[in-house]
Amino acid sequence: MSGSPTTRPVGRHEAVDAGPDPSGHDRAPDATRPGRWRRWVLVASVVLMAAGVLAMLAPAVAAPLIADQRYMYLEVAGRTPDGWHQVVTEPLSEAKGRLGAGRLTTLGLVVQWAAYRGIADTAVQTGIPIVALHGAQKVPLFGLSVWAVVALARSLRARTRDGPLTRLSGRSMVLLAAGMTVVGAAGVQAQKQFANGWTTYPVLTYGAVIACFGSAAVALALTRWYARSPRLPVAAVLVLALTVLGVALNLGYELYLVAYPAAVLAVLAQPLAEGSTSRPLRAKVLATLTLTVSTVGTFGLIRRAAAACAEPGSYCYTGTSLDLGRETVALFRTNLVSSLPGTGRGQVDRQLAELGYTGLGDLPGPSPTLLVIVAVGALAGLVLLAAVRSAEPAADVAPASGPALRPQLTMLALLAVIGVGVAVGSALMMSVSERAPDMVQAVGDPYRHTMVSWLGLCLVVICVVLALDLALGRVVRPLRWLPWVALAAALAVVVSLVMPANLAASRAESLTPYSQTIAAVNRELVLADLTPEGDRRRCESLQAVGRNVPSAQTIRFLANALTRAWERYNGQQPYCSDDDLNTKYLE
Repeated sequence: MSGSPTTRPVGRHEAVDAGPDPSGHDRAPDATRPGRWRRWVLVASVVLMAAGVLAMLAPAVAAPLIADQRYMYLEVAGRTPDGWHQVVTEPLSEAKGRLGAGRLTTLGLVVQWAAYRGIADTAVQTGIPIVALHGAQKVPLFGLSVWAVVALARSLRARTRDGPLTRLSGRSMVLLAAGMTVVGAAGVQAQKQFANGWTTYPVLTYGAVIACFGSAAVALALTRWYARSPRLPVAAVLVLALTVLGVALNLGYELYLVAYPAAVLAVLAQPLAEGSTSRPLRAKVLATLTLTVSTVGTFGLIRRAAAACAEPGSYCYTGTSLDLGRETVALFRTNLVSSLPGTGRGQVDRQLAELGYTGLGDLPGPSPTLLVIVAVGALAGLVLLAAVRSAEPAADVAPASGPALRPQLTMLALLAVIGVGVAVGSALMMSVSERAPDMVQAVGDPYRHTMVSWLGLCLVVICVVLALDLALGRVVRPLRWLPWVALAAALAVVVSLVMPANLAASRAESLTPYSQTIAAVNRELVLADLTPEGDRRRCESLQAVGRNVPSAQTIRFLANALTRAWERYNGQQPYCSDDDLNTKYLE
């Protein structure tokens, strides 16, 4: 046919001329796939980010066993000798008593017990110390937290000018995931570890991020499914799933309740289907009512059932106090500000002084300089990723060839609002905690919500940077990565100032006689050395418990847990052959 292009085999370095780019942008023939240099830059950026994130998480990973973790690995291992089903049955057997005391978080206990038993069994089977596995679990938990944010972002839709729904572009999703990972890790805090959500109760605190963003993603996906297929079986699945979700949020942990407003906001603010029929409205109403009734209703039932614990002479801990006042407002401000990295530097200095150190450089061990350099390298990797992705075709800024800019910004704005809600909601939830006045005394005191609030604020920052990136891409596309340079430069300063203090705080806490004693007892369970030398060490560890654990209640908990765990793994062989020490501590 006259005028038709002549076809010929395409070589490795050649491409078919497809005509002018409909977006109006000139591009090289091979711009549809990265060249070899670009692939190497991508690999380098991923390696830099992975190494840097691990370095920034190091202070939290290296934290010692503290709070309930001091004895709960031993406790759960000893109370579940007959199998994994006891991870469920034992907490269930305590549910009535816990409700009578004012609080019911059975699902959270089951999840924690599963982690406690899994880590204890793995430690005994492999010889890896419990404290090491306790710290290592925070890495995948952090990864799941970021994944939950990405899952929600992937679920969002916005309507284009022509009417069809679109989602966030692939480039935006990649940069969102990378940004949340790197910037999120930069917010680690390691001071005052007893109440710090970065270091203690990681299954619950990191799990709160997963619950908040993951619940919103699940609720949105179910609602959209029903809007597209308004059949009775689909409606039944939606109602059942959201009812279970609302009950589970109440039975998990107080921080999980922040997921309720996040999920409702995501459902109500999102377009669900093409066109303007009534089906999306019905789906939103059904989902919102179901989640509201199940969440608020379960909360009310638990509070009502636990009201008896307020009687005189009864032990009562409801977890939260609904008596709002000036103290709560002050705690909220403190909690929110304290989630920012760097606000706890004064607490680190005071903690080191209390432990007998004159400053960061007074601690034994290697200099943190190398780890700080590796951490800053993660920020460089993030900039490299943004730069190399900027050199690729910008489908997300070309209305003729991909999603338009306005829908992209709309979805980023909704993500940012949800991030603000999670950050503020988690700080507020821990401000009404009954123990907050004792745990939070000043700005820089971390609490259970600290990492949840920080990741919520991170999402806001990443959405703003992405919006600037997209807007700049419409004007000067090759320079659209400059907002990432500004973000990385600011965080490099923060990391270089904060990370040495974090490492020092974690190191100093691990070197205390108290932490060393707890680690030794847990380590002896793992070693199971039945030689005379092993027996001598175990007897010395009992003597150390008497010297270094000041609380008689903690000694009793630790001794009972140790006795049961030792018998499970080692039979009737006594933990220590010294009858006097056994009588004093283990009987």
